[in-house]
Amino acid sequence: MATACPYPSETGGLPVRYHEDEIRAAIEASVDASGGGFSEWFIGVAADPDQRLFAHHRVRKYGDWWLRRRAVSREAALAVYCYFTRARGMAGEVEDHPAADSVYAFRKEPHTSP
Repeated sequence: MATACPYPSETGGLPVRYHEDEIRAAIEASVDASGGGFSEWFIGVAADPDQRLFAHHRVRKYGDWWLRRRAVSREAALAVYCYFTRARGMAGEVEDHPAADSVYAFRKEPHTSP
């Protein structure tokens, strides 16, 4: 999987929404491709995943492993979050906002926060 998405932000108007199983598969594929384990990754749910990834967590658009997917609903996004934090041991956070329906994940690096 590429380390950066060449398309505009999914929160920037793209109509694509992903189902829970599609998001889970994309994250698992990214973790496998990165050569790291699930504990080396961070997952979140946010209304604006780009702001969380690049401003808050300081993920680099180019060179870091990351992804983001807009879920079909907030409930689907939360189900993905719960799976990866409970069953796979990822650290994570959920934005307390009714429009937070996007899942993002990144491989933790020395320059990222956390």
